[in-house]
Amino acid sequence: MFKTDHQMERVRSSLVRQEIRIKNQEEKKHRKENKKFAKRLQSIKEQEKAKEKKKNLAAISKWKEEIKRKGDQAVDLDDIIAKEKKGTGRKNAFVKRGTGKGGPRLSFN
Repeated sequence: MFKTDHQMERVRSSLVRQEIRIKNQEEKKHRKENKKFAKRLQSIKEQEKAKEKKKNLAAISKWKEEIKRKGDQAVDLDDIIAKEKKGTGRKNAFVKRGTGKGGPRLSFN
Protein backbone atom coordinates (compact mmCIF):
# COMPACT_ATOMS: atom_id res chain seq x y z
CA MET A 1 0.00 0.00 0.00
CA PHE A 2 1.36 3.35 -1.03
CA LYS A 3 1.24 6.44 1.15
CA THR A 4 0.90 9.96 -0.09
CA ASP A 5 3.75 12.47 0.03
CA HIS A 6 1.92 14.42 2.70
CA GLN A 7 1.60 11.33 4.91
CA MET A 8 5.32 10.43 4.45
CA GLU A 9 6.30 14.00 5.34
CA ARG A 10 4.38 13.71 8.61
CA VAL A 11 6.07 10.37 9.36
CA ARG A 12 9.53 11.83 8.68
CA SER A 13 8.86 14.89 10.81
CA SER A 14 7.64 12.75 13.71
CA LEU A 15 10.80 10.61 13.48
CA VAL A 16 12.98 13.73 13.52
CA ARG A 17 11.11 15.11 16.55
CA GLN A 18 11.54 11.78 18.33
CA GLU A 19 15.29 11.72 17.59
CA ILE A 20 15.66 15.28 18.89
CA ARG A 21 13.71 14.39 22.05
CA ILE A 22 15.92 11.35 22.68
CA LYS A 23 19.09 13.38 22.09
CA ASN A 24 17.93 16.08 24.52
CA GLN A 25 17.13 13.48 27.17
CA GLU A 26 20.59 11.93 26.82
CA GLU A 27 22.26 15.34 27.09
CA LYS A 28 20.23 16.11 30.19
CA LYS A 29 21.26 12.76 31.71
CA HIS A 30 24.96 13.46 30.99
CA ARG A 31 24.71 16.94 32.53
CA LYS A 32 23.13 15.46 35.64
CA GLU A 33 25.89 12.81 35.95
CA ASN A 34 28.59 15.44 35.46
CA LYS A 35 27.00 17.62 38.13
CA LYS A 36 26.97 14.72 40.61
CA PHE A 37 30.58 13.90 39.79
CA ALA A 38 31.64 17.53 40.23
CA LYS A 39 29.92 17.69 43.62
CA ARG A 40 31.66 14.50 44.73
CA LEU A 41 35.02 15.76 43.51
CA GLN A 42 34.52 19.08 45.28
CA SER A 43 33.63 17.38 48.56
CA ILE A 44 36.76 15.22 48.34
CA LYS A 45 38.91 18.30 47.74
CA GLU A 46 37.29 20.07 50.70
CA GLN A 47 37.95 17.05 52.93
CA GLU A 48 41.60 16.95 51.89
CA LYS A 49 41.92 20.68 52.49
CA ALA A 50 40.41 20.27 55.98
CA LYS A 51 42.86 17.42 56.75
CA GLU A 52 45.78 19.56 55.59
CA LYS A 53 44.59 22.47 57.73
CA LYS A 54 44.23 20.21 60.75
CA LYS A 55 47.76 18.83 60.26
CA ASN A 56 49.19 22.34 59.91
CA LEU A 57 47.44 23.53 63.05
CA ALA A 58 48.75 20.50 64.94
CA ALA A 59 52.26 21.22 63.65
CA ILE A 60 52.01 24.85 64.71
CA SER A 61 50.86 23.89 68.20
CA LYS A 62 53.77 21.39 68.46
CA TRP A 63 56.15 24.10 67.38
CA LYS A 64 54.78 26.54 69.95
CA GLU A 65 55.19 23.95 72.71
CA GLU A 66 58.73 23.22 71.57
CA ILE A 67 59.60 26.92 71.64
CA LYS A 68 58.30 27.13 75.21
CA ARG A 69 60.42 24.13 76.23
CA LYS A 70 63.65 24.72 74.29
CA GLY A 71 63.62 28.44 73.59
CA ASP A 72 66.00 29.53 70.81
CA GLN A 73 67.19 26.00 70.09
CA ALA A 74 63.78 24.91 68.80
CA VAL A 75 63.35 23.47 65.30
CA ASP A 76 61.94 25.72 62.56
CA LEU A 77 58.24 25.54 61.77
CA ASP A 78 59.03 24.71 58.13
CA ASP A 79 60.93 21.58 59.21
CA ILE A 80 58.05 20.40 61.35
CA ILE A 81 55.51 20.93 58.55
CA ALA A 82 57.82 19.15 56.08
CA LYS A 83 57.95 16.13 58.43
CA GLU A 84 54.16 16.08 58.62
CA LYS A 85 53.81 16.26 54.82
CA LYS A 86 56.34 13.47 54.33
CA GLY A 87 53.97 11.01 56.00
CA THR A 88 51.25 11.43 53.36
CA GLY A 89 51.70 8.97 50.52
CA ARG A 90 48.70 9.86 48.39
CA LYS A 91 49.25 12.75 45.99
CA ASN A 92 46.19 12.80 43.74
CA ALA A 93 42.60 12.10 44.69
CA PHE A 94 41.73 10.80 41.25
CA VAL A 95 43.34 9.26 38.18
CA LYS A 96 42.36 9.88 34.58
CA ARG A 97 41.28 6.59 33.01
CA GLY A 98 40.28 7.31 29.44
CA THR A 99 37.92 9.24 27.26
CA GLY A 100 34.69 7.94 25.94
CA LYS A 101 31.48 9.28 24.51
CA GLY A 102 30.65 11.14 27.71
CA GLY A 103 34.07 12.77 28.12
CA PRO A 104 37.00 11.89 30.37
CA ARG A 105 36.30 9.35 33.06
CA LEU A 106 37.97 9.85 36.40
CA SER A 107 38.46 7.13 38.97
CA PHE A 108 38.87 7.76 42.66
CA ASN A 109 41.75 6.05 44.45
